[in-house]
Amino acid sequence: MNLPFRKKKEENEELDPIPEIKPVRRRKKKEEPPKPWGRIERLIIFIFLIGLPVLSIIFFIKSKSSRTAVPAKINAPIINNFVPLATPDTDELNTTLNNEISNLTGTYGIYLKSVDGSYSLGINDNIEFDGASLFKLPLMIAYYQAVDNGKIDPQTSYTLKYSDDEGGAGILASMAPGTVVTYKDIVQAMGKNSDNTGFQIMENVLGQDAETNEISNLNMNNTDFSQSETTPYDIGSLFYQLNNTNLISNSSKDEFYSFLTNTDFENLIPAGVPSNIKVVHKYGADDGELNDAGIVYAAKPYILVIMSKDIDEDQADVEIPKISKIVYDWSTHE
Repeated sequence: MNLPFRKKKEENEELDPIPEIKPVRRRKKKEEPPKPWGRIERLIIFIFLIGLPVLSIIFFIKSKSSRTAVPAKINAPIINNFVPLATPDTDELNTTLNNEISNLTGTYGIYLKSVDGSYSLGINDNIEFDGASLFKLPLMIAYYQAVDNGKIDPQTSYTLKYSDDEGGAGILASMAPGTVVTYKDIVQAMGKNSDNTGFQIMENVLGQDAETNEISNLNMNNTDFSQSETTPYDIGSLFYQLNNTNLISNSSKDEFYSFLTNTDFENLIPAGVPSNIKVVHKYGADDGELNDAGIVYAAKPYILVIMSKDIDEDQADVEIPKISKIVYDWSTHE
């Protein structure tokens, strides 16, 4: 860098260089730290602090005035006289039934449950009894399920054979071999006439496992078809599921129930209720055993199962209708 020189005083005088002028550095002003709240933020906080008490006062005044205000009319319907559903007390009935069967010959099992599920009662209801013709019920349900699923046509013709004859209750065994009936006729005979031959035919049609599979599907855990053993509770559960779930279609259920009404065996549960009360039921009997189970369509419908073993049959013929009447009379007063 070329620096200027002072003017020479003399010819040979050496000029001193002009000293370099350094720029003066100005001190920077100390910057203030940024303020935590700007003008807008401070204004918002101010409005909030002032406005909150004002709003509180306004809401308080309004709440006081609304307490005395006349409510507006609502056009929605008003339900009056609401009575909560009460569970009937079954203790007295339990005592009455126990007293009734305590001095009878043999063992009696009773299971009672309202169709709406609001109450139930059991006496020896988990003791195993011979199911006899009550075992026709699961097979009939399996048949109607096959009908609903389109696997079986109820009008399919079937020709009776000598080998079909199972004897015992029913009308099919009395028909000549070669007689043509329909599947619907066979199932009707199983219901109304407790037909043993019909049971054998339908088991062959549906398959040998149809009965046991249906028992399993119905969660009848204390039922053994191979030993012909079941319990009042399991049979009651079958009727409850049949009536309250979609085991079969409504049209199938209507037909099924018609086959269990006004049967050849109306001398047990139906005999204990007025003649105008519909009873959908299944009868079953064997030596020393007598059973009846079904739905009684009283004012408050209920499921009743009565099973017995080692009995005096003449005594049971009188006592089972009597038990049925005790239950019916109790139901009409609850």
